[in-house]
Amino acid sequence: MNYLPHILGYIGVLCLVLSFQVNDKKNIMLMQAIGRAFFIGQYVLLAAFEGAAQTAACMLCAIVFMNRDCLEPKNRKWLVLINLLAVVFGVIWWKNWLGLFAMVGAILQNVAFAMKKPKVVRILTAISIPFWFTYNFSSRSYASMTSDCLTFISVMTGIVRFDILKRPEKPNNQKEGIEA
Repeated sequence: MNYLPHILGYIGVLCLVLSFQVNDKKNIMLMQAIGRAFFIGQYVLLAAFEGAAQTAACMLCAIVFMNRDCLEPKNRKWLVLINLLAVVFGVIWWKNWLGLFAMVGAILQNVAFAMKKPKVVRILTAISIPFWFTYNFSSRSYASMTSDCLTFISVMTGIVRFDILKRPEKPNNQKEGIEA
């Protein structure tokens, strides 16, 4: 058994899991891009070229939106272009209908990367994970399946920490310990 693809995959796992434990979009995108680079290597070594191509589209999207806000019209064009690229990759490397799961997962992840708020990034990522898991299961990408499970747990932890349990902001006229 060749261990190199799995080693690369588990390094990618670490990067993706850690990415959702920060509350800064730029750092989430940076860790996502680094993790995706390791997954591309894993997919190539596993001859899962469609997964590699879809992951490359996700990595490109993470890099583009690391410093940009999708709400600007010019940046929406980037999202459309990258998602069209994901569809083209899906057609070029078509193996069977299971590849559609990678394509849908990549498109959902790309939309997540384009969002401004970390909360929305986390929610859309949680929605994309079942699609990726199905593709990874069919490709026997064990590290990627592990990543999907751990990333889901990490995303849900981030949602609880930052979105559900966050402290409400106090109005400007209300000081600490004094009620209005």
